[in-house]
Amino acid sequence: MLRLDAIHGIFDASAFPFLAELSKEVDALADRTGRIVSLVAESDLNDTRVLRSRCEGGLGMPSQWSDDFHHSVHTLLTGENSGYYEDFGGVEPLAGTLKQGWYYGRSILAAPAATPWQSAASVQGARTMWSVRRTTTKLATALLGNA
Repeated sequence: MLRLDAIHGIFDASAFPFLAELSKEVDALADRTGRIVSLVAESDLNDTRVLRSRCEGGLGMPSQWSDDFHHSVHTLLTGENSGYYEDFGGVEPLAGTLKQGWYYGRSILAAPAATPWQSAASVQGARTMWSVRRTTTKLATALLGNA
């Protein structure tokens, strides 16, 4: 598994974006070698285009990392609600993340009417990922400090 961090910071307006080309080449490598090779894209935009197939104009990533899970659990356990945690807290964001792949109610994700928000569940076969281990490690550090 290869996790591609912060792909929202890659600005590529080409006809065949680098990330779509990368997912195509990784698929070809997996076919040639008979090995399971998986890309996991992480993007703050929670954009279904990341998960959509290349033939549908997407990037063709097999899965997308969901930081919303971490943020939801973090705010529930620590009570912290500033910075990028400000739109989380309570059970609703966690429930929304578990149901839809990410929490769509974030104010920073307000999208123009021309690009309506879609749940990750709207993409056939899409997978969002989160890590309980990573979340608990970050929470332990936040609660206990670097002791």
